[in-house]
Amino acid sequence: MSIRNIYLKIEEIAEYSPVEPSPHAAANYRRDCMRNPGHEDGRIPLSEIHARTLVALIYREYLDPGYTVPKPDKLIQADINEPIFPHRVPGTVVYARPGDHLHIQVLNGDVMPHSFHVHGLGYGIESDGSWPFGTQATDGRRSDEICPGQSWVYHFDVTEEMVGAWPFHEHYRMIGDNVNRGLFGGIVVLPAEDCDEPKPFQLPPLVEDFFKRRLLAAGDPAAHDLAGGHIHGAPMMGGGAHGAGGPILDPEAHATQLFLEEWSQLAYAHPKIEDNDTLHVPVFIHQMVPTRGVPAFNSGPFSPGSPPFEAVLGPAGTYTYHCEIHPSMQGKIIVAAGEGPEAVVNISDLDPLNMRFVPAEVRIRPGGKVRWTPGTIQHIIVEDGAGFPSFCLNGRSFVGNTPTIVANAGQRIRWYVFNLDLSMGWHNFHTHGQRFRFGGETMDARSIGPAESFVVETVAPPAMLLPEDIEEAQEEYHRPKDAKRYLLRGDFLFHCHVEMHMMQGLAGLVRTRQVVWLTDAQKKRLEATVGLPLDDGRNDCPDVDLNHCEIAGCGRWELVAGSPEVCMMHAAPIPNTRKLLFYGYGDTRDDLSRIWDYSTPAGSFSSPVNQPFDVTVPVTTARWPTSGPPNTLF
Repeated sequence: MSIRNIYLKIEEIAEYSPVEPSPHAAANYRRDCMRNPGHEDGRIPLSEIHARTLVALIYREYLDPGYTVPKPDKLIQADINEPIFPHRVPGTVVYARPGDHLHIQVLNGDVMPHSFHVHGLGYGIESDGSWPFGTQATDGRRSDEICPGQSWVYHFDVTEEMVGAWPFHEHYRMIGDNVNRGLFGGIVVLPAEDCDEPKPFQLPPLVEDFFKRRLLAAGDPAAHDLAGGHIHGAPMMGGGAHGAGGPILDPEAHATQLFLEEWSQLAYAHPKIEDNDTLHVPVFIHQMVPTRGVPAFNSGPFSPGSPPFEAVLGPAGTYTYHCEIHPSMQGKIIVAAGEGPEAVVNISDLDPLNMRFVPAEVRIRPGGKVRWTPGTIQHIIVEDGAGFPSFCLNGRSFVGNTPTIVANAGQRIRWYVFNLDLSMGWHNFHTHGQRFRFGGETMDARSIGPAESFVVETVAPPAMLLPEDIEEAQEEYHRPKDAKRYLLRGDFLFHCHVEMHMMQGLAGLVRTRQVVWLTDAQKKRLEATVGLPLDDGRNDCPDVDLNHCEIAGCGRWELVAGSPEVCMMHAAPIPNTRKLLFYGYGDTRDDLSRIWDYSTPAGSFSSPVNQPFDVTVPVTTARWPTSGPPNTLF
């Protein structure tokens, strides 16, 4: 077996927000292109960005045993939304092949103990990493409890039967808490043949020179053979099966890392993807959960039939809160002098696509009380001081921030799907416009449980299906001489199909690009019948008219004068009139139907001749009109 040395370091990413992972100007985040509740304008409010912010924790991969040159390669080369390496969750994906023997040295740069556990590969108990069942070296270091500043080398054999995608993650004590900060990654074992690895990032000359000098200083003979790019195979610093290696901290190393960070922001610095390249797409489904402090109030499980939940707020200020189960439900409490002593908030949850607190904002005086009444399903009302959980794809939430994978129509996409959400919920993986084979069947959705992973392949769909005559004219020998070249774009969702998870940001895009040749007449015909999705080259959310159907002639909402006196539940137009009969409910009244006459601009309400009779009254004494048949309404 060939030995592959991998260097991982457990590091923090301070002030990480899944909806704004990078502060660099090149990034374009804070978006929700699906305009989920609370984000109808396509933007995520600053208060929510802050509430989702946490101190992330990752396994960052380095190229050298001294941990001076971070590996800058993107997780998904075709993802135009992916932040550069200092702001990336997870920290790395490792590619291997059958016949490799992996030596993975993990250095703990955090202030708390951690470990490293891999699924699917071959190893002994000294490389299992599951506390408290590990091993201990004579110097006191443990395989299942890497103390701050210490390291451990894990050994793995890779064989043919291990081809696939395998997660790795923390396995020391508070497993879920640290995985929910980003302490996980993946190892992809590619087939021995017929599958090229992603192209490596070519180090710029300044970094390459520094890298080579540091390898020479470490006594690495591979440094003499370094000719661009980066290598895997440098000997372990310090030697020995589990030799300890530490970081090299010096001004030159720091300056080199900063230069590499700036260089990584340049699009041309990354490998160019050719039209016939297979796109490698590792997708991690997971949560990121801040653990910053104690919330000002927490209802715990708040079920239908429970007594109202009450919270007393102290000093003046603004308190934002959310539902822990349905994070799209958000509210605000303003505590200020001169306001009332208490406020009541109802939970509206009959519509699963529009669950909300009513009203969304209340005001009380210092020391005042807020009372929540239960809904029809369980909720957990939590003040945002303890953080706001985020459902994520590769460390990011909501379309516009999550992966947007650019592909040419017909390009092969190889998906490595990991579920690192270790909670009690399940997810699934659904692709729009694409199918894959799994278990001998063709499908476009597959369930995935905690810590499960799988590999599937799809083909990027065409941006649009052309009419048969135009499709035939795409071939050069059939193409009209006056045809012009157009670039089309289609954004196809991939997402978890649990509705609430998708609404909470668990969705991404495959952006298909397709070249078509059209005459002016063909272009005009397509624009008039099905629309022509031209690619303008931008990476913005699509423009949306939230009142589009009103313009399309589907009617419009108007505020009408007068009081209907009853709340409308059902309505029907009266034939051959400009009147509407509606039925609803009122306080204790029996006359629960009305007629709205809209034949004049002012309009008017009136009561029909007869009303739905009170069923507790015998039919013989029901209040029918004194004249006319019983079905006379007006």
